[in-house]
Amino acid sequence: MPAELVSKTSANISDNKAAGISLATMAVVTGLYDLTGHRITPAWETNGAKDGEGKAIAIIGGSSSVGQYVVQFGRLSGFDRIITNASSSHHEFLKKPGAHVVFDRKSSSANDCVAASNNRPVHYVYDAVSTKETQALGVQIAHASKGAANRVGTVQGADADAVKLEESMEPKVEVKQIFGLGGSPMLRQLREPMAKHLGSEDGYIAKGLFVPNRVGLIEGGLRAMEEALRTNKEGVSGEKVVFRRNN
Repeated sequence: MPAELVSKTSANISDNKAAGISLATMAVVTGLYDLTGHRITPAWETNGAKDGEGKAIAIIGGSSSVGQYVVQFGRLSGFDRIITNASSSHHEFLKKPGAHVVFDRKSSSANDCVAASNNRPVHYVYDAVSTKETQALGVQIAHASKGAANRVGTVQGADADAVKLEESMEPKVEVKQIFGLGGSPMLRQLREPMAKHLGSEDGYIAKGLFVPNRVGLIEGGLRAMEEALRTNKEGVSGEKVVFRRNN
C-alpha cells in the first residue's frame, strides 16, 4: 500500500477501531464526492464554504458501518438537515455524530423524510443498506424531493424492481452503485486527502470530528475469518465486525 494512502492511528482510538475505518469510509467519500457518485465538493476542499449549506441529505440505514460515516461526512460537508432511519435502539446514538432526524427503519416513508427536511431540498439520497426494499424507498425519497435529487447511491448493485420504479417516475431518478475501492488509481485523488485528513495529528479523528464505528471484536486471527463472516451474515447492528490475532 503506498504510504500516501495510509493513515497513522490517532492516539485517541484503538487499533481495533482503526481497523474498521478505511473500507467503509472510502465507500462514503466515493459516493458523496466522486464524479461517479453525488459529486459534492469534498469537505476538505471547501475553504470555509460548505456544499451542504441550505440542503438536506437522506441516508437509509444510518446505523450501518457505512451509514454512520455518511452521517459524519454529511455534517463535515455542512448539511443543514441530515435525515436517516435505523432501529429505535440506535436513534440517540446517531444524533450524537450529526443526524438531525432519525426515523424507525420499519415504518419510515419517503414523505416522512422529505417533510423532515424543514423546507430544505433533499438533494442527495445515500442507501447504505441497498436491499430491494431500501432501494425502492430511496427512489421514492428522490422522487418526493421534486427534482432536487436525481440519483440514489447504493452500496450494492441496482435492484431490478427499483430500476423499473424509477423508470416509471418523472422526473427520472438514477439508481447508481458506488464502487469505493481505495486502491483504484481513479480514486487516488480522494483516497490521499481522505487519509491525510482522517489520521494526521490534527486530523478529523484526533480532533474528535470523526468517530470510528463501535467494534464487534472476534479473536483468532485468520482462523477467525469464517466466524467473522458468519457473524456478519447473521446480522450485525450498530457496530463493525473486526477479527484479529490473539495477543
